[in-house]
Amino acid sequence: MILFLLLLLFYAPIIYYNSSNLSPNFFIIIIIYCGFKYNRTTIIVISFFLGLFQDFLTQYEYLGIISILTTSFGFVVGNIKNIKNIKMKYILIVTSVFIYFYLIEFITNYENYFSSIENSLTNTTITTLIYFLIRFLFRKRFFTIEK
Repeated sequence: MILFLLLLLFYAPIIYYNSSNLSPNFFIIIIIYCGFKYNRTTIIVISFFLGLFQDFLTQYEYLGIISILTTSFGFVVGNIKNIKNIKMKYILIVTSVFIYFYLIEFITNYENYFSSIENSLTNTTITTLIYFLIRFLFRKRFFTIEK
């Protein structure tokens, strides 16, 4: 499953609108999937290395910021796993995905606040829809790990 998500990461199209990247973030989808499957310490380590990998691939001006944000997101997802209500889990995950995208947009595009909120909402929507599409396609696997 993780191998499939990594293939999607490298071969998914990148969509730019108003000089902002509006493609789904498959690193976030991998962290959410691993957050349901593994314990909190493992997800924090996985999210740190995914963030560091993303830093080296995309960010040279703000090296380390994506790693910190991704590790923090992994910590939040690791703690959300302990909540019993599945709807509340997904509400908190979507909220934390929005905060993650907003912080990245705010750091990299700090002169336009409205554009940061708009791009964050768009990225959150796209990433969440792709996550639920993958969840639907692999529902047996997700059913066993989301308990």
